Amino acid sequence: MAVFILFGIPEAAPSQEHGAAEKGGATPLILAAGDGETDAVKRLLDRGAEIEAKDENGTTALMWASENGHADTVHVLLDRKAGVETTDAFGTTALMYAALNGHADVVKILLAAGADVHAKNRQGSTALIYTVQSGYPETVKVLLGRGADPNERGGDGTTPLMWAAMKGQSDAVNLLLAAGADVQAKNHRGATALILAADQGQTETVKILLVHGADVNVKDDGGMTALTRATRKDHAVVANLLRQAGAKE
Repeated sequence: MAVFILFGIPEAAPSQEHGAAEKGGATPLILAAGDGETDAVKRLLDRGAEIEAKDENGTTALMWASENGHADTVHVLLDRKAGVETTDAFGTTALMYAALNGHADVVKILLAAGADVHAKNRQGSTALIYTVQSGYPETVKVLLGRGADPNERGGDGTTPLMWAAMKGQSDAVNLLLAAGADVQAKNHRGATALILAADQGQTETVKILLVHGADVNVKDDGGMTALTRATRKDHAVVANLLRQAGAKE
């Protein structure tokens, strides 16, 4: 399972001398951006604060502002030429941070500024994968509308549809299928969205996948079908749905 890259925001120290490093390597500009203190961000930049300065995790002021959904601060930083494609120590971009936390408005701003909707971090995760993992259908809609690939794959071959299905996110499943997500795709362990949803007992997403023609008898690399997974986990309702759809014992 992908690891969500989330860092706590250190407490600001207003009395600290400008330009000095704060807890975790965060500069006053980074702290102000993370708190959405737009006026303070402007003043610090006017006094020469380094806009691309990074904390100990490689996170910039733009990433902190994006993670916390501070749209006005994001606008200011972008206007002052903050690097929209700058990455942290894990290869994560400001767009990924915003998507992970469901800030659709910030996602739109970053995309308009040239953020790459297809960019992947070192785990192979994209903005779309992160927002599906976190459960934000509105942000899913925004990313798909800006060209995100519904069939992109994370480092383990898991697609956004698989994540949405196993987490029971019906709205996201519908959005992804409407955008052309492959209902029969398999991850690196041979599991499909249906197998993963059945394993987690996600009745509603199992129903949707069946309506869209998911193969009920396909096996993963361990030889297990969706029915096998559901039965082993005692998901009786899901197991009955699969049997009704033609799943073999």
